Amino acid sequence: SALGTAKTTAELQAPTAYGSASTDIYAAWDDYDTDGDGTTDAADEAWDFGTAYNYPALKYGGLDPAAQRNDHDADGDGLIEIATLGQLNAVRWDLDGDGAPSSGNAADYFGAAAFFNPVSAASATGVACPATSADADDNDCLGYELLNDLDFDTDGDGSTYTGSTGDTDDAWNDGGAGWNPIGGTATPGAATHFRAVFDGNGHVVANLFVNRSRNYSGLFAALSDAAVVTSLGLPDARVQGGQGAVAPLVGQSLGRIAAAWASGSVSANTNVGGLVGVNNGDIVASYSTAAVACAGTGPYRQGGGLAGFSNAGATIVASYSTGAVTGACPNKYGFAGNSGTVEASYWDVDSSDITVAANTGGGEGKSTSDLQTPTAYGDDADEDAIYRTWDDRDIDGDGTTGEDADGDPWDFGLANAYPILKYRGLAAAPQ
Repeated sequence: SALGTAKTTAELQAPTAYGSASTDIYAAWDDYDTDGDGTTDAADEAWDFGTAYNYPALKYGGLDPAAQRNDHDADGDGLIEIATLGQLNAVRWDLDGDGAPSSGNAADYFGAAAFFNPVSAASATGVACPATSADADDNDCLGYELLNDLDFDTDGDGSTYTGSTGDTDDAWNDGGAGWNPIGGTATPGAATHFRAVFDGNGHVVANLFVNRSRNYSGLFAALSDAAVVTSLGLPDARVQGGQGAVAPLVGQSLGRIAAAWASGSVSANTNVGGLVGVNNGDIVASYSTAAVACAGTGPYRQGGGLAGFSNAGATIVASYSTGAVTGACPNKYGFAGNSGTVEASYWDVDSSDITVAANTGGGEGKSTSDLQTPTAYGDDADEDAIYRTWDDRDIDGDGTTGEDADGDPWDFGLANAYPILKYRGLAAAPQ
């Protein structure tokens, strides 16, 4: 006769502890001499039961239950954790953020350089996030989050860029083309766009280098209207797009960008921006100091300090830019070319070399002194306090403002410094 007792998936997964009743199937599992010392005690405890939708996993002797479950969401927030550039690269194979890579890419997604699956990279179907239902297809992954800073300067020589071909000693140089932006270049809203959460957790992705002759270029190629990017810095980015919709963070966004910043330089023919190339979504509490070069000479060629263009229906609030906007293109904007809504947002007329009179886009031109002198938000009743509404914005997207998680996102420093972001741990040093 067959050995063992048949149990359903639910019966095997439902227990979250050994139990003690005669009906508890794991009740005896903590009463075995695991370490072989002739006794049964706490040192023999071998199993971790996880949630009511997990099988038991071994924890004895330091074994990692999360690794056995292919659990890359240790804090249980539904965001798959990124700790390496290899894992960041793997996001391109899971644009909806559910932990299940697109067809044909499982071996890359679950390979040793990405989200390693100890069972089989080629046959794995998904990364585990804490389940909240019995639906086997519902793993409750919502997107990705950074666990630490990442740096494309992998050889540590201080640069990823030493000319048009980049620094060939760096692992992500790709023959001088640099980083391949995450997501495709198809029609806005297409399945090839990133459409999940990307939470920087206050960390940075430093020394991004992109040198590709294509539309839609940056860390991301394009964000769908379901995408959220938050609490992320991109220091010392160098992005050369060649064509249009090019910026350090994303070429084109239909999503929500909150508490993001960039420095460095970016160049392309049109729709080139210091943070976002084309904005069709929402940007809040963000800034760029990146230099913007717009090279196209046609009538619709344009570039802006924060966004190359922000279309009708899009919004930018409580944000600023300081980078120089230069080049041959006829439409150069201090802040953003604009058909949408821009509120309480500014560009530096001194550092950008774009005067108020010359600017036909959105935002308000301010002098360096105007932008640097305030050391606090200012009184709500003081109309001369340009940052007075910046502490009353819905940054976390929960529909509320003020004294919740949105409160006090900016650090104004001394009277000779631009504001920098401190929202959710964004550090001052890289800014």
